[in-house]
Amino acid sequence: LASEKFDKPAQDKLLSEGLAKYFLAINEPMSTLSGSYIAGTFPPYRRGGVLTAKKVLERMIESYDITRDEIKTLGSKLPSERAPQVGIGHNWQYFDGIFSGLANEFGNEYVTDKFERDGAKSDFLGLHYYCRLVLPFIHGDKKGRDYSDHPTFGDVYPPGILEVLKKMNASYPNKEIFISEIGFADKADQRKPYWLLETMRYIIEAKKEGLPIKGILLWSLVNNFEWELGMNNAKFGLFSEKELSEPLVPSKNGVRSWEAWQSSIKAITNPSPESLQELQSYYSKAYKQYYEYKVNIEK
Repeated sequence: LASEKFDKPAQDKLLSEGLAKYFLAINEPMSTLSGSYIAGTFPPYRRGGVLTAKKVLERMIESYDITRDEIKTLGSKLPSERAPQVGIGHNWQYFDGIFSGLANEFGNEYVTDKFERDGAKSDFLGLHYYCRLVLPFIHGDKKGRDYSDHPTFGDVYPPGILEVLKKMNASYPNKEIFISEIGFADKADQRKPYWLLETMRYIIEAKKEGLPIKGILLWSLVNNFEWELGMNNAKFGLFSEKELSEPLVPSKNGVRSWEAWQSSIKAITNPSPESLQELQSYYSKAYKQYYEYKVNIEK
């Protein structure tokens, strides 16, 4: 931060003058806990350390409370419409199968409950939604599943976001929800445009049903260094990092992810017969491209 001339005074100014309003103070606490202390895939690579994970969670909650209070204090003189809003990005899955209720309670709600406590500890809930997990897990059973680049990312299932939003709203009815991450790893960029547009369709349906959705963020604009997998094993970006310095080139016959996202946002923010027709055209192309590619890889 110092090298970018974003020192402590600059950070305080960002808050005290209301230049930023929404803050995700912690990103995916459950992913960090499970990856570091239960599954052992992240540093310090411990397996089965449930008690340690519980202690780390307690420290995370303390750090979140301190961060939230500091942000609120620095923005305390701002008018209410510009006052900082603080929350956490929770990674919730759509659990399907005979143990789905229990899995939702532990896998989704347990950590969220710990941070919320009396309900006053966050201004909104951040939802990261990526996949469906079918219980019980059957290794090698991919019938009816739609896996992305890496099997640990789960089964891409756009309808699941509607059910997850309903569950989150039912559990925390007084909270607005930011869909703080949706994303799809697809090196070939053949299925991602359809996954993206289909997920957006269910988000719009959730909004029509009255769920308190405040906004949507996509993971990610450009391919990223993904957790322990690095740069090459998961391509979440709308385009490649190599294209950052070049004009983006549309697909000649199909749809690229950035085209799908652009048309979707245009139709939402500036609905018109033209933008809606363009979105429908991209949806049809994406649907065709998705199924043709899926048939080829399943042969």
